[in-house]
Order: sequence, then structure tokens, then C-alpha cells
Amino acid sequence: IRDRHSAERYRTRAERWVGEMARIDEALTTLLTAQATSGPTALYAQSEEIQRLGNDSAALVQKVKVTEVPVAIVGLQEQTLEAAQAYLDTALSVAHWIGAPSDTSRRDALETLRAARALRVGLENSRWLVRE
Repeated sequence: IRDRHSAERYRTRAERWVGEMARIDEALTTLLTAQATSGPTALYAQSEEIQRLGNDSAALVQKVKVTEVPVAIVGLQEQTLEAAQAYLDTALSVAHWIGAPSDTSRRDALETLRAARALRVGLENSRWLVRE
């Protein structure tokens, strides 16, 4: 019974983390689909937003890494960590695009976001997270 409670507690946390990833995804998408901004005020605002998203993504990776996981669902932990790391990588890619805007850096950031989103969707569809 104890292991079942531990697994359920971890599963519930993983659901919450997937929700955080969805929120990060939405904010990164908003940044990437915004019209090209000009002027230091707009760039500063984008820089502040990507800094916050980078911090949120890094904190999420840490939470997933340090949370104790029952052996029975270590695969869920691996999937969750992979998806969380992909969102951190995406935040860094978007930060690069904001700091040195170019068509290539934007394309790279969009591709990184697509990969992170695919991992998150796969996680959402995990047998551990799909409600019966």
C-alpha cells in the first residue's frame, strides 16, 4: 500500500508538472509568434519575459530531478524529465533569438518548441497520466 501511495503522489505531481509545461509552452509560443519588435523598450520587455520563463523551466527541471520516485514508475520520471529539459532548451533557444534575432534563430527556436511540445503531448498520453 505504501508504494501505491508513493506512486500516486508522484503521478499527481507529474500531472501538475505537465500543466506547468503547457503554461510555459503557451508563453513561449506567444513570444515566438509576436511581430518583430523594435526599440529597446519592447526588447527589454521580451527579455524580462524570457528570463522568467527560463527560470520557471529550470526550476521545473530541478523539481523533477529531486523528487523521489518509486521504482515502479521510474519510466514516468524519465519521460517527465526529458520533457521538462526540452522546455528549458526551448527557453534558451528563444532567449538566443531575442538576443540575436534572425530568421535562422527563430526557426531553430520554433523547431525546439515543436520537439518539446511533442514530448509533453506524449507524456500527457502516458498510461500513468491518462484518467480511466
